[in-house]
Amino acid sequence: MRYWSQTLTRTVLAFPAKKTLTIADLRDETYITADDIIATLQYMDVLEHKKKGGAQLVINKESLRTWAEMHKVSLEDPVDPDAFVIEDEESEAEDEDKNEDAEE
Repeated sequence: MRYWSQTLTRTVLAFPAKKTLTIADLRDETYITADDIIATLQYMDVLEHKKKGGAQLVINKESLRTWAEMHKVSLEDPVDPDAFVIEDEESEAEDEDKNEDAEE
């Protein structure tokens, strides 16, 4: 529940204020199942009943921010994209040549 709530908090607060965000959007963005998203948002007590715009429930972003502060959730992405090294085919070929030379 902790992982899901932190992930959903970061994801929802990263979306522009005027953009409509659906459960399907959250599912596609986070890979958390729709049932788990709903259960987590209910657990966090950040849903409000509204009939505005065809939605029955909406996420109150202010409640979400308050929840994040109370639970010390960092809004920064915990994954550092610069921490991953992607080697191209040329680099791999050079590495293979170095390994062959070392074996000789």
